[in-house]
Amino acid sequence: MTQSVYGILAQAPAQTTSSSSSVKAGGGGFASYLSAALGANSSAGIQAQAASSGQYNPLPSRSLVSPFSAPVAMAPEHSGQFKALDWPGAYRPEAGQEDVIEASGLPEAISTYGGGYFNQEVSLSPAQTVGGGIFQFHFPHIIEKDGTYYAYFIDHSQGSLNDVGLATSSDGTNWNYQGKVLTKGGQGIDAREASFPAVQYDSDTGKWYMLYEATADQEDLNTVCLATSDDGRNWEKQGPVIKPGQAGDISAVDVGTPTMFKENGVWNVYFHTLAKDGRVRMGYARGADLQNLTVQKGALLDVDSQGLESGTVGARSNVVKVGPYYYMAYEVCTANPDFGQAQWGTNLARSTRPDGGWQKLAGGPLVENPQQGFGYDGPELSIQDGRLYLYYRTAGNTTARREISGLDDLGDGSQTSLRQAHQPFDLNPLPARG
Repeated sequence: MTQSVYGILAQAPAQTTSSSSSVKAGGGGFASYLSAALGANSSAGIQAQAASSGQYNPLPSRSLVSPFSAPVAMAPEHSGQFKALDWPGAYRPEAGQEDVIEASGLPEAISTYGGGYFNQEVSLSPAQTVGGGIFQFHFPHIIEKDGTYYAYFIDHSQGSLNDVGLATSSDGTNWNYQGKVLTKGGQGIDAREASFPAVQYDSDTGKWYMLYEATADQEDLNTVCLATSDDGRNWEKQGPVIKPGQAGDISAVDVGTPTMFKENGVWNVYFHTLAKDGRVRMGYARGADLQNLTVQKGALLDVDSQGLESGTVGARSNVVKVGPYYYMAYEVCTANPDFGQAQWGTNLARSTRPDGGWQKLAGGPLVENPQQGFGYDGPELSIQDGRLYLYYRTAGNTTARREISGLDDLGDGSQTSLRQAHQPFDLNPLPARG
């Protein structure tokens, strides 16, 4: 039986198996380097800044109501109407607000996100544990090719952490481990980590492309790197494609956990950013060539001023299409100088275009960890046999799968099919905002 509410999803603990160890890998392993990256006084600075506005609350008391029965309050910085602009501006608040696009291009803003929420009746099926027998099978990026599902995931096995493993499946539930397909380098840009992968097969070139998060040996800061393959199993590293600072102030500390899809000859790339304020936001880049991306400055999706999305709006899933909308799932957490002590969860966002105008599901998150610590994060969306599934990491470092129902209902009595964002699709946008 599914649990259905309007914009709010009842939380049922995932049916998981116990795990004897817990690897702090959520959000790119932020807890391990925040102190060094942000400075000795970072914790005090973050708390002082938030406390001055009454917004700091590691475990806020949230009373969620249906957005269909009452308005949903929006953070002040997320108010304002959207205005459609050509790339590179994407969507920005209307003129007169503080964050306004200039004729010369994007300013060095902490955020370009105009804000906004959407209402949708969504249901989740009970949780099912998948990937049994594969050590800490979580943060999978799943694609389908020729009837087989390929899951590239964070592989901590064989005495080596933060590599990329591959598992295959015919049904999305039972997975067969294929071994590690990308490992850390002995030195250089990915000496400490080569993980959090995103993979796509490009029928235009006949090649497989992987973006992954890399951490160097001497610097505990992340970059986004590229690898290519002819078969999805043997990979050749191509080096960094997105570096810290390229997205402006929001990425001053690092970037990572990428995902991407190609549409109309253009790659759309989404990645987490970490700023000196200790917050994780979502960045965006695009280009015809993954080695020559244009990185947008400012956040595509930003944190809230308080609540469960005040610390992180980060690692996100495959992008899927439903009617006129692009959808993604993304991980969230409360504001806490130690990410391992924050409360984590997963929410949905949607837009009518890939490069801006993204809105969050009102009344979310979809799932949330009932206690402090990692878990219910690292989301993935996968369409299997016409059904949409959400995968996420449990608090026990296993992976749960739940079917999402309701997104194919467009709200006017009509329904539409689900498609992965890289599949051909005749997009009929809604009337322009503003």
